Amino acid sequence: PVQTKGGKPYIRVSRWAKCQKARCGKWRRLTLLTPFEGLPADFSCAYLAKWSASSDCNVAQENIDEEKVLGAEEEVEAYQNERERFYKHLHDFQKAISAPLTQRFPTLGGKELDLYRLYREVCSRGGCNQ
Repeated sequence: PVQTKGGKPYIRVSRWAKCQKARCGKWRRLTLLTPFEGLPADFSCAYLAKWSASSDCNVAQENIDEEKVLGAEEEVEAYQNERERFYKHLHDFQKAISAPLTQRFPTLGGKELDLYRLYREVCSRGGCNQ
C-alpha cells in the first residue's frame, strides 16, 4: 500500500546504517540529523544509545520494505540539498535579527567551515547542553 500525506503519495526516505558486529548485521534507522558522513567504519547498534531503542543488537530490525533507501550518489545530493536549505534558513534568521550578513563562510585552518555539518555533529552529540 502507498502511504499518503495530505492526500498525496508519500515515500518515506530515511538514513540507514548496518551494524558491523558479526553476530548482528541489522540495518538501523538513523535520525536525519545524524552526521552520516561521519559514522565510524565499525558502526554498531550501540552507537544509537542516545537516540533509539534499537541501540541493542537483540532488538529486531525495522521493516524497510516501503521506504526509499538512498544510494551513495543520492545521499550526496540529499546532503547538498539539506545544506542549501540550512544556509537559506540561517540567512533568513540573520536577516530577522538584523545581524550583519556576510557572503563569506567562516574558515578554520584556511579551509571553509561547513556550518551545516558542524550543526549536525553538535545535534548528534546531544546539542549544546552536553
